[in-house]
Amino acid sequence: MNHEYDDDEDEMRMEDVDMADDDETESFGAPGVFKPSSALKYRVDKLKTEDIVSTLDINCNYFGFLSMSLGSLKSEYCDSKTQNDIFFVENSGKMECYRFVVAFEVDGLKKVLAEPIRSTEERFLSLRTGVEELADTDLHYGLTVLKMMDSYEGITCGRLTGERSIIAASSIHSIACYTYSDDSIIALAINGIAVHN
Repeated sequence: MNHEYDDDEDEMRMEDVDMADDDETESFGAPGVFKPSSALKYRVDKLKTEDIVSTLDINCNYFGFLSMSLGSLKSEYCDSKTQNDIFFVENSGKMECYRFVVAFEVDGLKKVLAEPIRSTEERFLSLRTGVEELADTDLHYGLTVLKMMDSYEGITCGRLTGERSIIAASSIHSIACYTYSDDSIIALAINGIAVHN
């Protein structure tokens, strides 16, 4: 099969090659070419007492909004009714869940002050109770759903701890959506987590 290319196609191909070689190019999204970036917005003038920890520089600029390539986090400092403040971090091969408090920059590195969400002893207790009341095929499917939820790293059922941790923004693995159930939070990673059947 013979393919003939005109000069315009050659110029476009050369332009693509030039863009791929250009260190400033971020539009390809291929490893080694795409450079993830993040932005800090909405400066926080004063931290609440519970958000001040001894390892923080009180004179640092703090921000209530962190935009990253995987999504954005907005703290209660920006919006008291925010639903964009929960995220997951991968730590030693295990997913951990946090609530975003503020972001800041130290020596050119973006960091996050966050509140850990600890898993409760018995996850999804009301769902488990409901499944136990099922019979036959419904019980089978209910147990399968519970098994999948237990094995999926991107879901947690836990409580806010009141503690504060400082985390490198680059370690954020996924943004989460969440809902409240009694005194617990059920958080689900909505990006960045592989889904397995």
